[in-house]
Amino acid sequence: MAEDKQFYVGQKAFIANEKGEVLVLNDPVEGLDFPGGKIQEGETNFMESLKREVREEVGLEIEIGQPFATWYNKFPEGEHRNAGKEVFLVGFKCK
Repeated sequence: MAEDKQFYVGQKAFIANEKGEVLVLNDPVEGLDFPGGKIQEGETNFMESLKREVREEVGLEIEIGQPFATWYNKFPEGEHRNAGKEVFLVGFKCK
């Protein structure tokens, strides 16, 4: 039997304004991205973790809605601080 795989869990906020426009960030290393990130060690409230990430990245207070997408990402090897890490992500509709 194969060993259990270990990976990180992350969240992304798809933040829409009143006009329906969604906030997209331009990361100098990764390119276009959405606010959010990996859940940190010791965090057990996933919603508060996502709110923290958004505050840190863009200074916004958000209202989190329903999750609507999941996906997997492996950061490419290289100089990025997350190089080689594997992340399972959940996308949330937010305001």
